[in-house]
Amino acid sequence: MDKITVADILKLNPCDTYGEKALVDLIGEGVPVKREAALSLKIPPGDKVWALLRLPLLSKEERLYLGCDFAEHVLPIFETKYPEDARPRQAIEAKRKWLIGEISLEGLKKHQCAAADSYYASAPASAAPAYAAYASASASVYASAVYASAAYASAYASVYAAYAYAAYAYASASASAYAYASAGEKEDEWQLNKIFDVLEKKGKGRK
Repeated sequence: MDKITVADILKLNPCDTYGEKALVDLIGEGVPVKREAALSLKIPPGDKVWALLRLPLLSKEERLYLGCDFAEHVLPIFETKYPEDARPRQAIEAKRKWLIGEISLEGLKKHQCAAADSYYASAPASAAPAYAAYASASASVYASAVYASAAYASAYASVYAAYAYAAYAYASASASAYAYASAGEKEDEWQLNKIFDVLEKKGKGRK
């Protein structure tokens, strides 16, 4: 896939904001799978991440590794408040080991459950990073053999990672809706660039 078309997006069943007419206005006859083209589109970065994780651009393994990266990127927020709780990070490490065959699916499940316990024991403002780790591992457990579900594994980690960053900024900076939204967007942009790092490494999404 060298170009993303309106038909490609419509197959993903996007929200009502992205109906056929709106998509034609946004991308015309299509947009090339290139970092600079994606960054220049007047679409929220989180929506771009949503689409790229679901389009047939990434392998199942690449999507699952991205889920690890997304969750890991915001873990310092959790670890600053709970430095003794290694369960979310261990869940991410376990998922990477499972992906290369170093541990079994049962072993991954144990770490998934531990990350869930960590999430439920966390204060609301700090829980999202733990949930991102849990979601990343959990979706892998339940969808380990399903290509499409790998997108959801990454997507859940992506959403909660952005939420975690936004909540952190909201709590530590000026407590305003603008601070919250701009922080979440910053995390979405990081994720978008991470996806293109993967695409460019394998020859797609060239600059």
